[in-house]
Amino acid sequence: MTDEYDKQIEGLCCESNRLAAPEQQPLLRRQNEVTELENLIDLVGHRPSLANLQEKFKEIAGTLDQPRRDHLIASEASLAVMEERGMDDLTNCPANRTNLRSCITSFLVACTLLAAIFVAIKPAAAASEDEVRATFDRFVTAQNSHDVKAVESLLRASPDFLWITRGIPVWGQDAALKRFSALYEGTWRLDPDVSGLKIMMLGDGVAQIYVPITFSIGAPGQPAQQMRFLMNQILMRTPTGWQVSSILPIPLPAQ
Repeated sequence: MTDEYDKQIEGLCCESNRLAAPEQQPLLRRQNEVTELENLIDLVGHRPSLANLQEKFKEIAGTLDQPRRDHLIASEASLAVMEERGMDDLTNCPANRTNLRSCITSFLVACTLLAAIFVAIKPAAAASEDEVRATFDRFVTAQNSHDVKAVESLLRASPDFLWITRGIPVWGQDAALKRFSALYEGTWRLDPDVSGLKIMMLGDGVAQIYVPITFSIGAPGQPAQQMRFLMNQILMRTPTGWQVSSILPIPLPAQ
């Protein structure tokens, strides 16, 4: 009896895989399919509850275009039906043949849809990180060439822009540009340790940069001094591209 039941389960799994195949085809063309599916398994866990999966649907729905949102809502509705049948734990479905087939098929389709969504979102996040990195590179280049106009285009034109220098807050783009112009009259150079650069996406259109950096600073006609900092910047996406919203350097003890 047990062998027969195992064969039935195996047959149902094969059938569910066949039903989910059309949804899986776009993923099979991606080289990172295995990694994405492994990440998905880590996300939902070994014994996912319907409540947790439905909550994840709600978090993701707001980031999708209308067609994908419609598909996600349809899958969430299927999960709601499963919950009404008393199958709150996906790994404890009733032995009833019809309910078991519905449970397995719906779960596989839902997981496939989630995987497709993560595959679509991840490249967009990577592209944003590349844009933030390129903005920081332009910022360093503009600073080292003492190009005030280039620096101006990279600073957020807002009275809420904040730069803390030598423990003094400098508010607003205009005040910051005046301060930079005065520093450019002497020695002023930035040398970031790019091996330690980290980019954290804090939300849609907001990013934080952390990087160890060495400043070479000197008054006109005076020898330059090198000072090490842990640089933190907040960048925001604007209609003209990414711009620096705050500069928060933390000085390190002299070696």
